Amino acid sequence: MDILFIANEPPYPLRQSYRTLLYYLARELSAQHHALDLITFYREPEDLANVPRYEYLYRRVALVKKPTLSLRMLKRRLNSTNFFPTQAKHVWSTEMWDTITRWTHDKRYDYIQVVGDVDIYEYAHLLRSFPNMIFSPHIPTLRLAQQLEYATVRQQRRALQQQYNVLLKYQDRMYQPFKRVGVTTPKQAEAIAMFKPLILPLGVDTDYYTPTGHDPQTPTLLFIGNYANVVNLAAARRLVHDILPAVQRQIANIKLYLVGSNLPAELASNNSAITATGYVPDLRPYFELSTVMVAPLGHDIGFRQNILKSLAMMTPVVATSQSLSGIKVIPDKDCLVAHKNDEFARAIVRIIKDDELRSRLQLNGSDKIQRLYNWQSIAQGYANTYKSI
Repeated sequence: MDILFIANEPPYPLRQSYRTLLYYLARELSAQHHALDLITFYREPEDLANVPRYEYLYRRVALVKKPTLSLRMLKRRLNSTNFFPTQAKHVWSTEMWDTITRWTHDKRYDYIQVVGDVDIYEYAHLLRSFPNMIFSPHIPTLRLAQQLEYATVRQQRRALQQQYNVLLKYQDRMYQPFKRVGVTTPKQAEAIAMFKPLILPLGVDTDYYTPTGHDPQTPTLLFIGNYANVVNLAAARRLVHDILPAVQRQIANIKLYLVGSNLPAELASNNSAITATGYVPDLRPYFELSTVMVAPLGHDIGFRQNILKSLAMMTPVVATSQSLSGIKVIPDKDCLVAHKNDEFARAIVRIIKDDELRSRLQLNGSDKIQRLYNWQSIAQGYANTYKSI
């Protein structure tokens, strides 16, 4: 098949779900001898420097500088008469419009895969004669709804509610012209149910995330997240203030790694059991050093690739059902599921003290990833979707 990818971010570095999908999907589809082209926005000079890391996967690659969203363009986007532009002069980036126009005239693609949302939807007019799908790892209104729930200041809540109302109308039209819409979790599918979205999971690089067999010398918990996200921050606070003390009452020497950016200093200060790492480029050492990965999230904020990585690295997982959204695991076989604080504490203690349980979770979790969530399987699912239209 001849496939054109149009994206809001380039494939590398592999930091976000947009980028990992583009990179690994291209790696596997090109290995299956599909012909791939890529047109993508970029932000930083490092994006240009990283092109050699992935250009060999594509027949041709074009990077377009992402422009700043002006007030005039924002008003145009909210204007129903110009919501889906039919002329280059009305779009956010005329360079992107011209590149898509030129490439779709040069080549009759079998399929066009769009990866992104608000940055990329407005080029739908150019894709109308091709089989196509837009894939959105994040649904804009879901994140705003979560911020609204955690907001405590009345003025902040009012502003967020206004943003939410505008974005909801915007979102309800954004996916309209695409022939298919892809998301990662049932909650996301529910949010845009009118478009009958496909639920398409992400994967994990099972060659990269391979355990060495190291056995942690000290019982250690692991939590990973960007704490600028209110749901991640609430989960981290719950872990530090409620779950960790309950575990410490039974396992005095328990340790906790809080991995990720934007952690408030007070969460790790004055507690020698907690190590805050900030952003780390390679998570593998922390999986190896940890006995249990904990995910006490109260909301579905999208597909949690870090849970896949933990299972691949044979680090057992205790998580809420919201944290596991979109991941086909069997509770008590592949991982343990908990919701209340005391349930988390009991599950963590069980894994640490019961060698047989820990070994069983390690083997079953790893097997599940190897069978269902390696990128070869994920890419085959996409290829089947492309062929079905």
